[in-house]
Order: sequence, then structure tokens, then C-alpha cells
Amino acid sequence: MTDQTAAPTRKGVPIWLLVVIVVAAAAITGIIAALLASTAQRAAEAAAEFTLVQPMDTQNNYPETWKPNFPDQYAGWAATETFKPTLHLQSLVAREATDDDPRTATTPSKLEEDPRLLTLWAGNIFSKDYRHLRGHYYAYIDQNYTQRVLGHPTAKNEDGSRNMNGGQPAACLNCHASLPVLLDKMDWEELNALTYFQGMEHAESLPLGCIDCHNPLTMELNITRPALINAMADMKAEEGIQGYDVNKDATPNEMRALICAQCHVEYYFAPGTNNVVFPWKFGIDIDDGWDYYTEIFSMPGEDGKLPPGTWNWDFANAKTGARQLKAQHPEYEMWSGSIHAANGVTCADCHMPYVRNGSQKTSNHEIMSPMANIEGTCGQCHTASAAVLEDRVRTSQNRFTESRDRAFDAIVDLFEAIAEARGPEGDIKTPEIKAAQDWASRAGYYLDFITSENSAGFHAPDYFQRVANQALEYAHNGHLALLGVTVTPSATTQHNATEIEESGLR
Repeated sequence: MTDQTAAPTRKGVPIWLLVVIVVAAAAITGIIAALLASTAQRAAEAAAEFTLVQPMDTQNNYPETWKPNFPDQYAGWAATETFKPTLHLQSLVAREATDDDPRTATTPSKLEEDPRLLTLWAGNIFSKDYRHLRGHYYAYIDQNYTQRVLGHPTAKNEDGSRNMNGGQPAACLNCHASLPVLLDKMDWEELNALTYFQGMEHAESLPLGCIDCHNPLTMELNITRPALINAMADMKAEEGIQGYDVNKDATPNEMRALICAQCHVEYYFAPGTNNVVFPWKFGIDIDDGWDYYTEIFSMPGEDGKLPPGTWNWDFANAKTGARQLKAQHPEYEMWSGSIHAANGVTCADCHMPYVRNGSQKTSNHEIMSPMANIEGTCGQCHTASAAVLEDRVRTSQNRFTESRDRAFDAIVDLFEAIAEARGPEGDIKTPEIKAAQDWASRAGYYLDFITSENSAGFHAPDYFQRVANQALEYAHNGHLALLGVTVTPSATTQHNATEIEESGLR
């Protein structure tokens, strides 16, 4: 036999496995070290007290003076100068600059997109020019050059020069300019009594800025518009709460919506003073506002003049001859009737979502459509995908558009029918025409309310549907009135504030 010697074998862990273990251990150690360092850095950032780089005082009216202390917020505000497409505003419209209007681009005309507005606003200055909105940076610029200002019947002298004593009132600057800048120079009532062109001379061409929403000493949200301060006090007084001061008594979360309510609301100019007034005395529902307006309206006397201190609607519709209101942009009122409002979700949560820079959390001051950052806005509460959430928004807005258009068509038909009944000279006056005119006034206001609101039905879908149905019903009642049929609003569309309040819907 031949002895066979077995080949030697190595016992223990293979070398390649040792190498893998060493590399993995090093990697894990590195990750842990980096995590610890990052955690320590974030903890230090969070613990660090904010230190002003540049002192602030009540005279910090200019946005640039806030930049050293709040560079991220300033960058967001400055970005409102840059146009960004949205679902309903895809592009700007190029134009030739003129001596009257140096802009080389504007937003598209809503009058051209929907000529029915010309019937709704026949005889009102809004039938001259009404366009899509763009960023806060342009609130002052676009207002200065709208034909509602430049094309006002009294805006120019016979030689074509600017009539400083004519045109729209300076009360428009309450929201289209940085109001604290103006109030540093004059009293609120003094400003409102000026013409728009006179007010422009004091506005320093400043758009809405930091000082309009923040106290420069504490950085807390701060209501700077007397109209909102007065409206909240009046509404609370009606509820039995005397001496309400919104800057002291509103909660921090309420302020995150009220700060926007300074301008994104329905309002009117008080007769004789042009002071800005919100019709909120009885509440902020559209029916509450209608009750308020109808209470303060007065008909002219035999001499065609109003008694001192009274109000006679916004304009007489050129089609119907009816007294009519021009609604503004009641985003706050509509949001207040939404499921979001009922759950404490404010304007800022959706239009100024929080962003992080290290451990620091700040609001995005670019103030843009939530659809531009669905994950950062809707996605903070809703778990569905961005595609699903966008589809929900589009569906809601499409349903609103369909309901609004039904009401719109019925109202335009009513306006045309009244115009025909009044005759070519508009001098035929019968009880039937008068009753139809009254329905046309209310139908037109309710339609205008949801048409001039800028969320295309999304801020409060159910509320929008209710108002659209009311407008449609009032239009039908107007048609019946022309036939001599006496009608009253149906019980299904009558607003019951107590039931709404108790339901928790607002």
C-alpha cells in the first residue's frame, strides 16, 4: 500500500471574511460618528438663541432692512417677483410698454376668457379691466396700471394729463401698497379721503412687505389694517364681547389666517369717508353680509340724492338698471366655511408651508399655490400620493366650474330678459320688472362672490356649491317675477347660522 498524505487545510475565519468585517465595522463607525455629529450640530442650532445681526425698530418699513436678520424669509418674499405657472395661470401675456403703462407683460384678461363678466358688471369699472392675480410683489405695480385706475372716467384732464383730484380713491392702497409706510405719514381717515393718484405720491412705490404682517420688535404676526381691527371688534361686540382687540385676543393659530384676512376679503368704501369696511357685523357668511348690506342701503329721495351718511349699492347695472353690488375677493370668508378651517388648517399652512434649513423651521414666504409643492402642503396631513391629491383638487374645481356656469348662464339670461322688458330706452317700469331687478341684484352678488374668489371653488367646495345653487335659484325667481309670479327663497337655501355653527362646519 502507498501512504497518502492529506493536503494541509487552514482552520478558522477566511481572510476575505475578515476584510469584509473590518470594512463594515469602519463604515458603521463612520455612520454613527456622522450621525452623532449631525445630532450635536442640530441640537446646538436648536438651542442657539436668535441674535439680531442688525437692530430693528418700528421704522423698519423697507423689506431690505429685514434681510440681514431674516435672509431666508426675505429670499422667499423677493421670489414673488418671479412668475411661476399654476393650474389656472400658465403664462403671462406680452405687451408693448407705453408712457401710461411701462409693463412689458401682464396676466391674461379674465374678461376675454369669460365675456359673460361684461354682462354681470355692465356699467361698473371692472368691465374695463379684470385680470388674473400674480405675486405680492406686483400688488402695487399692477394696481397702478390697471384700466380701473388709468381708465376711470375722471382719471384724466381734458388735455390728457393726470387728474390728481379724480379717479379711484386712495382707499385702494389699503391693500395694494405697504400700509404702515403710509400710516407713518398720515392718519388712516386722511389717507382714505385722498384720491388714488394723491395717495401714490406718499406710497414710495413699496409693495406689501415684512412690516405689513410682522411686529418688527417682536416678529409676532401683527394686524396693521384698521379695517380688519374694526371688523373683528364689531363682530365680537354683536356676539356680546366688548373691547375685542384682534392683536391681543386672537390665538396664534387664528392669526395665521387673520393676517391674510386683512386684504383677501369682501369690503366696501363707507360713503362720505371712503374708509374701508368689512360687512361682518352679523357674521362672515355670505347671507350675513347680504343682510348687512340690505340694512344699510337707502334709496335716493325724490331729488335723486341720498340722505347724508347712507349707502346706495356699488353701481346700477347698465343691462338691468338694477342696483348691484360688486363683490371683491372673499378668500377668507369662503375658507372660514371649509372643513380645513373647522380643523384649524390656516391659509399659512397651505400657502406658506414650513421649510427646514438645518434644525431651523421657517415659513416659505414665497406665498404660492399649494399645488406647486403638494408633498409639502397637502402631504403634511394627507397620505395619498401627489397625483391623487392633485386629481382631487382638479375634480373639486371642475365641479365648482360646472355649477357656477349653470348659475352664470341663468343670470345672464335673466339680465337680458330684464333689458328687453325695460325697452330700448330702459324707461318701462312695472312691478314685475322691479321684482325681477331685486332678484337680479341678489343673484348677481352671489355669483360675483364666488366668481371673484380666487381658489376656483377649492377653499370650501361644499360652501361654493351652496352659494352657486342660491345664485341659480335667485335667477330662476327673477324669471318668474317677470311673469308676475311672486316667489320667495326656498327653505333649502336659507342660511341658518345657528345650525351651521353647531354642526362644527365652521
